[in-house]
Amino acid sequence: MDFALRFLSPLLITSILFLSGCRKTPSSQEQEETVLHHQLRSKVQALDPAQAGDTMSDAVASDIFECLYGYHYLKRPYEIIPVLADGMPKASEDRLTYKIRIKKGVYFHDNACFQGGKGRELKASDFVFAWKRIADIKTLSRHWWVFNSRIVGLDEFRQYSKT
Repeated sequence: MDFALRFLSPLLITSILFLSGCRKTPSSQEQEETVLHHQLRSKVQALDPAQAGDTMSDAVASDIFECLYGYHYLKRPYEIIPVLADGMPKASEDRLTYKIRIKKGVYFHDNACFQGGKGRELKASDFVFAWKRIADIKTLSRHWWVFNSRIVGLDEFRQYSKT
């Protein structure tokens, strides 16, 4: 009896612990919800893409926001791939104008900032708005160096934003 008790007790406790981790099938509302658990080793300074610049903020923001292009990290050398862009950019003959098509079917989440609170489809003007925010001196963006002297008219917009 003593041997059986010593053998069955750990088995019984393990079974109870294992079964306590089980739960009913989630409802349809719970199935649509996605929860991201992210262990952070330091404080997130900003989630605004124009202002995020420290390692932790960039790491968290990259889980939330997407760019026109990204990298295929499994290929060497790294290969640039479209993310929100619909293909690679097309350059004019003089290489001064680049045409980037935006992927169709990409929508913003529903939010009060949109008409009727319903998210709308992504458009090219959304990127222009984001780049102007980075150029705006009042935003204090850490990313201005990426755009400095690279987009015709953006340096002038930055000077204008100082006034």
